[in-house]
Amino acid sequence: MQGRQPIEWQDRSWRLLENEGQLETDDWTYAGMGAAAAAAVATGRVRALGWRGLVGATGLGSVGGVVGYLAWRYGINGGKFPDKNRSEREGGI
Repeated sequence: MQGRQPIEWQDRSWRLLENEGQLETDDWTYAGMGAAAAAAVATGRVRALGWRGLVGATGLGSVGGVVGYLAWRYGINGGKFPDKNRSEREGGI
């Protein structure tokens, strides 16, 4: 989005923050990163490998979080979100 106006950046960020799928993906990714970092610290791998080991574990945890999200959303829930009260958006976009 190089060369875009500030309003275009604001619009894009607002759309991402309001997207249920994006929010759920982010939540699962952060949970995976945290779990992997905690596991690396708890097992003592950080002492052996240093900060690179912690960063590597966190990166692998983010991938694990996304895989967990995909299994949850598309494997267990069939790709559907729970129905909410959609009456607020009737007739709108």
